[in-house]
Amino acid sequence: MGERQQDLAKRRHNRKRRVIAYGSIAALLVGFYYYQPNRIDFIPRHMPALNPRVDPDSAFLFKKGTRIAIVTAHPDDAEFFLGGTLTRLSAAGADITLIVCTNGDKSFYPWEDGTKLGRIRQDEQREAFNHWHGSRLVFLGYPDGRLHPNDDVKARILVELQAARPEYILAFDPDFPPRISHGDHRSAGAVVKAIAGQTTAKWLLMFQTIAENYTLDITDQWEEKTQLLAMHRSQFSGEKLARVTGFVEDMAIGYGEKINVTYGEGFRCLNLR
Repeated sequence: MGERQQDLAKRRHNRKRRVIAYGSIAALLVGFYYYQPNRIDFIPRHMPALNPRVDPDSAFLFKKGTRIAIVTAHPDDAEFFLGGTLTRLSAAGADITLIVCTNGDKSFYPWEDGTKLGRIRQDEQREAFNHWHGSRLVFLGYPDGRLHPNDDVKARILVELQAARPEYILAFDPDFPPRISHGDHRSAGAVVKAIAGQTTAKWLLMFQTIAENYTLDITDQWEEKTQLLAMHRSQFSGEKLARVTGFVEDMAIGYGEKINVTYGEGFRCLNLR
């Protein structure tokens, strides 16, 4: 073999090694992305062309006895995203059902004792639920970080919503979430949006949204919201609680600015009737 042929063979060999190395790295990165639970919109989503402010019959929303169903992905989601709303609804005498899709075990983290953590987080959710005087609490028990909008999940949530007979459903916004958000949040929201029309609800109020068209003033409920967050001790304590509270406060300030109040919780509202 001549010197030129040897050089070509060496170059082909090196190129093959690079392809294998880069391909392996890419495969690992893709695998890690789909293994961990967070999802990223690498291309920003377009905001809805028409998104006028609406009032989802708020006088009826805060009327005593109004039936509310809330669907979240994890224990602590309700207090994290809706603590102020829950406090106001509770004070008004709403009949609130909370449906939590996953068991909160975080078993996708190999260092977690999933069985123990799931039990702790569900107990913390019960404590918070009792604090804001919920009426009915349901844990569907799907694995944390592995929720998918499949037929089984749709059927089970629909059964619970039909049992609750809500006039309002509160759920995650699957269409306009923050650019980085939990995949379970998106899945839970997608399921509810797909089946909400098969329930008694007139309104679907979607939270964790960048396309809100209704904002609730929770300025007077802010302190109680922080107390509800602190009840989830396994997730938020010490310095982490301070960081999380700061993040939630920034989010509440951003929503509040839309209606010129100190703190708000925002929703994208759909009239189902």
